[in-house]
Amino acid sequence: NTYVKVRNNDEILYLGKELLKVLKGEYEVLEELPGSNLVGMRYQGPFDELPAQSEANQVHRVLEWNDVGEDEGTGIVHIAPGAGAEDFQLGKEHGLPIIAPLTEDGDYLEGFDWLSGRNVSEVNGEIFENLEKKGVMYAVVPYLHRYPVCWRCNTELVFRLVDEWFIGMDDLREPMKDATRRMTWVPGFGQDRELDWLDNMHDWMIS
Repeated sequence: NTYVKVRNNDEILYLGKELLKVLKGEYEVLEELPGSNLVGMRYQGPFDELPAQSEANQVHRVLEWNDVGEDEGTGIVHIAPGAGAEDFQLGKEHGLPIIAPLTEDGDYLEGFDWLSGRNVSEVNGEIFENLEKKGVMYAVVPYLHRYPVCWRCNTELVFRLVDEWFIGMDDLREPMKDATRRMTWVPGFGQDRELDWLDNMHDWMIS
């Protein structure tokens, strides 16, 4: 991806070249550069003042990641290894500290200052206000995206990092497919569905 360094409202900003349209007011492009030139740069996170953040001795640095899109946000994504599957995997690859902020009820743990003890569903508005007060919010741009929702109660879900037991599927996948083909399926299309599931399933969580 191609990025630009721009001067906008007396600030120096970095963002994807395709996203210049999000800037407010006049701006001057100072430099075009490939994303690889940003790798290794350090930056301040949006909530570095929280005790849990400082205890983790978190140093934020830019990483290269193919999953960053060119058509939303700034083209630069803040990674939270304790709050998402893709973030967790990238964090493992780069040895990033993992901060898991929530209880099983969705309440913030101790170490998160004014958020501690409060439920994640109740603080969205205050988080926006906090970012704006600190001067780290540039703009809020609404957009549609997929989001996980509980199929039983239709409640929006949040990610929470926990220890679980899994059955590794790589060694079992082919034997289970062979057994599936030897069965008589009623109705017959059940076999194709089962084989598709076995082809695409991840390791099987049993806990």
